[in-house]
Amino acid sequence: MKVIIDDECRIIAYAQTGEIDGFIEVDVPDEFVDNFKPEYYKYDNGNVILNSSFKNTSTVVPKFKATSELIADLTQQMADLVIQFYNQGFYDAEKMKLFVKVGRLTSEQYQEVTGSDYVQSL
Repeated sequence: MKVIIDDECRIIAYAQTGEIDGFIEVDVPDEFVDNFKPEYYKYDNGNVILNSSFKNTSTVVPKFKATSELIADLTQQMADLVIQFYNQGFYDAEKMKLFVKVGRLTSEQYQEVTGSDYVQSL
């Protein structure tokens, strides 16, 4: 299990999959996921233990985006960059067609940016 600990070694977040900066890999008790609350557990000498000083507060649990949301965000960022480069003269309409063909732009984005209908070349 990957966990994030604060400066007092309290576990404030965890991830079962994926990689995020600041996480450390630890073995956790079987009930960890079911009982998890930020700061409920501590990391002590390589072990995950109950935090005897835990006070149930309204600490906000960090929200991580689902993989599909991250991919959608990256896809939009790529489209934005391609459009920016087109507007700056780095790409022409033919290059933009390639971006549609490989899925980096939609045909609607192509039409909006170039002013021409997208016609798939064979």
